[in-house]
Amino acid sequence: MTQPEFSKVAAALDSILHEQAFQDALQTFTCKHAATFKDVSSDENKHTYYDVYKQYVAMVDDMMSARLKALLGPSFDLNQFTESLSKKMEDPSTKEFLSTEVFELLIHLTDFQSFKDMMIGAYKEQTGDVFKLSEKQAPALSPEQADVVKSLKEATKVLDAGGAAEGWKVASKGPNFEVARKKDPTGFPVDIWRIRQNLDVPMEGILTLLSDPLLRPQWDDDCQSVEILKGKAGDDDVTVRLVMKGMMMMPPRELYHRRILARDFPEKGAVSVLLAPHDPGTPPPAGMSRGVFRVFNSVLRPADIPGRTQQTAFVQIDMGKMPGFISNMLMGYFLPRLPANIGAGYRKMAKPK
Repeated sequence: MTQPEFSKVAAALDSILHEQAFQDALQTFTCKHAATFKDVSSDENKHTYYDVYKQYVAMVDDMMSARLKALLGPSFDLNQFTESLSKKMEDPSTKEFLSTEVFELLIHLTDFQSFKDMMIGAYKEQTGDVFKLSEKQAPALSPEQADVVKSLKEATKVLDAGGAAEGWKVASKGPNFEVARKKDPTGFPVDIWRIRQNLDVPMEGILTLLSDPLLRPQWDDDCQSVEILKGKAGDDDVTVRLVMKGMMMMPPRELYHRRILARDFPEKGAVSVLLAPHDPGTPPPAGMSRGVFRVFNSVLRPADIPGRTQQTAFVQIDMGKMPGFISNMLMGYFLPRLPANIGAGYRKMAKPK
């Protein structure tokens, strides 16, 4: 199968993952079998888990096969394609063009551990082990800069400390990053995520990307548009509307937030970035979802190696009507890709015109 043929299949898979019918089937299945995963006090994987997992994989395969035949023609054979994909992924000459997000997410979607985490999250939502924050509990910022710095200081304590004893569990790690997650202590269904990474980008390069929100669509291929609602490009305190393109199981989504850069905080030479939720007072446009940064605090520090930056970020996003277990699955998929995405964005902007 040639690169254009694989690209055609990738486009079809991306379309299927966006379909409401696929998401509905996924949620119906998890609701039906969630009770099987009620006893997860140990790391033991019971036979019943694998039995449900086999049903799940069969359901995904059946749906994918039927929809791919409808989109690509009745002769399309999913098993043959999967076998061909596995062989080509091992071939260095073709692996690069196959490393698309849609293929990687498809693999992630049928990974047993990802499936188990998804089912545990579905059970907790189903049984009421989680609950929505009340409006009084929702994070808010005072407009006074002194209060902002106070909020940053409190959040920084959480950023720079905490391990297994505090509930953090390593979700993934690589040579230059570590992603950890913990349950929200208030019971909100989307986990709190922490990423520590070494970016192959100089500190001033990251600040250039962040200081002008209007530049983002130029360096972030996932960003559709940015509108500054209060302040101006270059200000350390601005309120913006960010629109991200639809991808995988997510429709296009808008995020309203106030973004603050606190320089020389928490120590000289460091920069903290805080995103606070902003309510526009209107519903999202038709065909678009709205995400809310419940928590976003990031600390940037110059690394020991010149031209590199250390970052620790603390993130929790309310993705609206999307079930919490799917939100967590997507966060676990996208966060490990942040270092490469930021580095690629910097190099794209730094390239001579």
